[in-house]
Formats: sequence, C-alpha cells, structure tokens
Amino acid sequence: KLKDFVTWRINWDDKAANIVDIVDELNIGLQSVVFIDDNQFERARVKESLPEVQVIDLPKDKMLYKKTLLELRCFDKLELSEEDKKKTELFHSEKRRKELKTKVGSLDEWLNSINIKVVCNKLIDHDIKRVVQLFNKTNQMNLSTRRITESELLEWLAIENRKLWTYRVSDKFGDSGLVGIASIEVLGNECHIIDFILSCRVFCRKIENIMVVKILEYCRSKNINKLLADYKKTKKNKPCFDFLSNSGFKQDKNIFSFNTEIKFETPKFIEIINK
Repeated sequence: KLKDFVTWRINWDDKAANIVDIVDELNIGLQSVVFIDDNQFERARVKESLPEVQVIDLPKDKMLYKKTLLELRCFDKLELSEEDKKKTELFHSEKRRKELKTKVGSLDEWLNSINIKVVCNKLIDHDIKRVVQLFNKTNQMNLSTRRITESELLEWLAIENRKLWTYRVSDKFGDSGLVGIASIEVLGNECHIIDFILSCRVFCRKIENIMVVKILEYCRSKNINKLLADYKKTKKNKPCFDFLSNSGFKQDKNIFSFNTEIKFETPKFIEIINK
C-alpha cells in the first residue's frame, strides 16, 4: 500500500538524479541504497554515476527475477532492533518534520516548535543490541568509528573508570528511538571521550550539545576539570570534527579539549530526562 512507501519519484527524470534527491530527502547515505531495474542502460548509468549504490544485475530471463531477488543478501540482518521494526514510521515522522521546517522561518523557530525530548540513560540490557548496531553502522557523527561486538563492549565497560550513556530522542512528530551514544574513560583528573556517536537522522537539532552536557555533569560531580576528545579522521566523519570545532572546544591537531568549569551551550528548547 502507499503508506508502506516513505517516498517515491514517478517521472521520466534521470534515475541517478532521482536517487540523489531521495537520499537527500530521507537523510541517508548512498551506501544504504539498493537499485533494482530491468533496464541494463539504467543500471549502467547508476553504477557509473553513483558507485556507492548497490546495483542489482538482473538476468535476461525474467522468469529468473524472483530467484535473483530471493538470493540477495543485502537485506539480511542477524537481529532486528526496535528502531529497525519502526523504520517506516521513523521516516514518515522525519518527512513531517521537514514539511514543517519549510514553513517556519528560522532553524531556531522550527526547533522551538517541535517539543524535543532527550532521554539520557546508562546502558541497560534491553538496549545493548541497538547500541552495538550504532557502533557498527554510524559513520558521520562518530568520533573514533570504533567497531565493536556485544561481548567486547561489555568487557570494555567492566572496568570501573569507564562509562557509557545512551540517548533517546522524540518530538511532537514521533519517537526517533535510541540514536546516540557517548562513552568516557577517566584517567586521573582527565575525562576522555572514547565514543561520541549520533545517528544522522537527528542531525541539526542540538542533540550533540545535550550529549556533551551530560558528560560535563558527570565530570563536575567527580571534580574532573579537563575533558578531552581524540578525533580519528575518516572519509565520512567530518560532521563530528565540525561539531567539536564550533562548540567551544580548544583544538590541538586532532585533540580537542574543554575546561569543565566553563559553561557549555545547553539548548533551552530541549527537555532533558535523566534516568
């Protein structure tokens, strides 16, 4: 049914351009796109112009289409998180957000109008699978792009001076689910941010600021006066670099530092719920 599709392009335009347009609307990466078309010319066009897109080569015999599609492994998942199950609903919510954004003048006006809530929590058993998924799938807002298994994460967190928080985001359009992770390691009077991860679907809403605020609250409660973040550059994680550069952190090459006694910008339009 139409409600099962989050967007569509039904036209005679260039299909590569349509894909780029859809990716921009849904705020996903080209590497998340699978393109299926029975026209060899169209497949070649997308392959050449958008190499990150997975293009499925269909056989000449149409009777083999079903077999080919069933043999695809790109849609397989070992496990489904709650966020995976609600993915269509999440995309519909994001579409409504963007529609409102075009009607409201400034970004601040728009953010003030959508009643954002962020729930911050320590890692609980129910969330482990989703957290591991974020570790291994998030590329843009990702400080270190560390990849990790469930057992490795639990082993890492077993050391007392390490902490991890999760962040759930919702607004008047719906629940975006668990979209952020921040982990730290305390060494003497310094707090090192090890992981700083946020799903791209909640970019530009100041959620990153709330994540830092939570870390700073912990530092102050332990009388730690220096916060450090070691940025590991990759091809895709420049948004993380840009956030740190523009948020009051001091930069020394790829090391960012922040004096915990200094006030950090806390967005007033976001309701923070600590658990």
